[in-house]
Amino acid sequence: MIDPDKDMNPSKQEENNPGQQGAESARAQDLSLVIGRLLQDMQGKFEEISTQITSKLDEMSDRVEQLEQNVQGLMEQIEEKEKEVK
Repeated sequence: MIDPDKDMNPSKQEENNPGQQGAESARAQDLSLVIGRLLQDMQGKFEEISTQITSKLDEMSDRVEQLEQNVQGLMEQIEEKEKEVK
């Protein structure tokens, strides 16, 4: 005959072994701390990478603006030279 308090109902087993229940609670707390630290580390790294990406995008934007100004200057020089040739 199957003992209903043994294998079929884990909560009954925990009630029968309060030491195990305390150990599981401690493991759950430890796991929560580890996960919390991991999430904080990930958030910090994400913020750091986000800052780096934003900085790089700003640098690229400045370079594109300089390039546009150089191209515009070259186009103006070409137009002046074409006028001189005519």
